[in-house]
Amino acid sequence: MIIDFEKNYLIFIFSFPVHRWLDSNEGDKKTHLILTGFTLDESCEETEYREHHTHDQYKTDYLIRTKTSPNQPMNSSDTYANIYLKIYNDKKKHTEDMLLSNSKHHTNPFRAGKIDQFEIGSIQLMDDSIDKIELWHDNKSNFNWFCEW
Repeated sequence: MIIDFEKNYLIFIFSFPVHRWLDSNEGDKKTHLILTGFTLDESCEETEYREHHTHDQYKTDYLIRTKTSPNQPMNSSDTYANIYLKIYNDKKKHTEDMLLSNSKHHTNPFRAGKIDQFEIGSIQLMDDSIDKIELWHDNKSNFNWFCEW
């Protein structure tokens, strides 16, 4: 998962390698995890012009990118789950649960081999540090997801 956010006209990019299933039937059967190993990065696999729209209701805006493994079995069109993200800073402050919905690139996000981009925001005023992220899905309709990043 790659998280971009802007503060004082600087763009910060945090890259969290995931490389695992979020599936109640695969691996350790967890659909909820906390990721702490990240790199502060200026490059990523997807290098495109980033439009960053500020939403008035949010105090902190994020551009989130995910990549689903090309080896993931195809979920049927009626199989879905709500995927959430929570961001923590080094002062133990965190965002609310943020739903990853309305991919800028695909009508049906989280499909095999696809990169999805989401513009989301938090009502919490966060600083420019990210200590860890929490990522999970609600496992509706037997959904499985192998998130590479």
